[in-house]
Amino acid sequence: MLSFYDSSHRDRAQVEQLVQYIVEDAPADAESKRAFKFPFIACEIFTCEIDVILKTLVEDEELMDLLFSFLEPNHTHNSLLSGYFSKVVVCLMLRKTASLMKYVQGGIDDGGVATVRAIMHWQICEPAVYVVESAISSGSAGTSSLGAENTAAIADSPLV
Repeated sequence: MLSFYDSSHRDRAQVEQLVQYIVEDAPADAESKRAFKFPFIACEIFTCEIDVILKTLVEDEELMDLLFSFLEPNHTHNSLLSGYFSKVVVCLMLRKTASLMKYVQGGIDDGGVATVRAIMHWQICEPAVYVVESAISSGSAGTSSLGAENTAAIADSPLV
């Protein structure tokens, strides 16, 4: 994974592969490491909160579309991958709140993206409320620059 930092083109390609492990079921004839180990490791890489990786994801609309393709109605919803998907979304909510909210609020261009964003609206409301309630109950809402930015991004969002 050390080669991850070599070039921006490689960064994007590797982040795309990580997202694919999280949102795409392994083929029926795949080895067990493709079905279990690779999605787990991909999730762990995202949730380690390495800024360059998260930034590569949230700043690329195609990668975000790929991530949220998991929510399309015709997509199979493997319970293992659902958990990994949720962990990555919560990580983005906590660490890249403004970028995630910008993506969610972005222009709705075609029916597929509109559907994904409509489902996503429902899917992320619970974690968003949790983040806001946690920040308020801990007294940290707005006390740090990150807390203030996250709270403002969520509060300004029509999602909650």
